[in-house]
Amino acid sequence: MVNSLEISYLVFSQMDKDYQEDYLFTLNYMKNGPEIKDYFSTVDLSDRSFIFVKQLEQAYINNNNEEIFQLITSLPEYKEEVVVNASAYKFLNTLKYILNRVEEIINIENEMLVSSVQSDDYSMYIEQIDFSMFPRYYSEVRELANNDITKFKEIEQMKYSDCLVELIFRQKQNDFERLVMKSYNNKSK
Repeated sequence: MVNSLEISYLVFSQMDKDYQEDYLFTLNYMKNGPEIKDYFSTVDLSDRSFIFVKQLEQAYINNNNEEIFQLITSLPEYKEEVVVNASAYKFLNTLKYILNRVEEIINIENEMLVSSVQSDDYSMYIEQIDFSMFPRYYSEVRELANNDITKFKEIEQMKYSDCLVELIFRQKQNDFERLVMKSYNNKSK
């Protein structure tokens, strides 16, 4: 059993799996523990680059902890030497905070970037198209760049919040245009 919650991440990473599980259990279920927060600095993922947030989302969805760690330690305030020497408790709470934010972002995107207009006309053909070979963010970057591949890198480096607002606006505009067209087509019949 772990004797102290104040251990470094380096010590944590060198523990046996059983001890790591005990430590994580203690962290997750300890009574009167501090609320989940970012101990290193306030992380507002919406201020990070679009590509960074999308890569973090993809790593989260794929449950790729190594990639999540690499992405987080690529940030200036989370340099690996700072994280390795930090309290494992503080680092794991920070990680949990960041991953909660990623989950919130995924939920917002799923809610806001899905069309509310239903069309049965082409559903049989649409089901046959498989875009799953592309990362989810590819179509979003492509749309923001107006299909101009020379602008992809520029879009990827933009602030996530700016990109999300534009994507939501375009989705709502498309929904509105579909409703107008549907209404027009119903009146002309």
